[in-house]
Amino acid sequence: MDFEDKISEIKTEIQKKEGKEWLGLQSTTEHQLESLVWYLDHPKITEYPKLLEEVINLYFKARESSFIKMEGIIRKLDQLQIKLGKHDYEKEDEPKKELKFINYPKKIKDMKVKIELMLQSPYGTSLPESTTESLITLINYLNHPNLPTNKRLFDEIYEVYEQAKADDFLKMQAFKDMLNKIEIKLGSLSEDMKQFKTLEEKQADLEKEKEIVKEKERELEELKERYMKKKADLEIEQQNLEVERKKIEEVQKGLREKEEKLELEKKGLEQERVNIEKEKETINEERKELQEKWELIKSFEEKIEKFNELEPNQ
Repeated sequence: MDFEDKISEIKTEIQKKEGKEWLGLQSTTEHQLESLVWYLDHPKITEYPKLLEEVINLYFKARESSFIKMEGIIRKLDQLQIKLGKHDYEKEDEPKKELKFINYPKKIKDMKVKIELMLQSPYGTSLPESTTESLITLINYLNHPNLPTNKRLFDEIYEVYEQAKADDFLKMQAFKDMLNKIEIKLGSLSEDMKQFKTLEEKQADLEKEKEIVKEKERELEELKERYMKKKADLEIEQQNLEVERKKIEEVQKGLREKEEKLELEKKGLEQERVNIEKEKETINEERKELQEKWELIKSFEEKIEKFNELEPNQ
């Protein structure tokens, strides 16, 4: 069966509404299915074959659940609305509604705080888990950086939220449809945007922070103890070095004294050597004089001897 046959079958079923799966159909679901027919008749629907195929498959899956599980179709209707325009409201020839607020960043922040406080109140903590999850998703989307520039989207968010609050959050289908639309418009939530935490989560985070602080304190205490021990060791080492320094100074002093004494002894020996040299020179001079005297005496004796030899002959 090709796309045209399937589209024809879907349109016929929705128009006739025959069969047990159509019994007790809610008006919201009926309106959504009528919107689906409108999009299937749209002249530009064939420009999006993949989206068309997904819509057709989701319709038959929803029919199997008697149109109770409509989440997939709702998401695709939001995508079709973005690509092909809205169905049954906000026509192109009608003037756009005036914006609700002047300062959108402030209004978004105020709304976020208001919902957070409500969720932490006794009333908020008594809400069903699914409702709480939807409200937390909205809070996180209020953190989206592109929301302040999507003013009409925020106007719609504000209206749907206020209506849900007026209904004590008992009628949440329009609210969930709005969340699907936000996701299509703004994209999936990043981890940075998921800032909301319940009191229990905040308490758990606080306990973790306390444990981290305690661990840091323990580490600092251990570091301090290691520092003090190192300081004490360094002080002991410094004292030992001081003792060694004094010993070295004493040794150096003794060496200087010995060096000075040796220098004095060296000077004394040098002087003694000079004196010995002088004495040696004196002795040499005296020896020379004695030699000269000896030679003179010897010469004189020779003369006397010769004289004595001559005297008897006379």
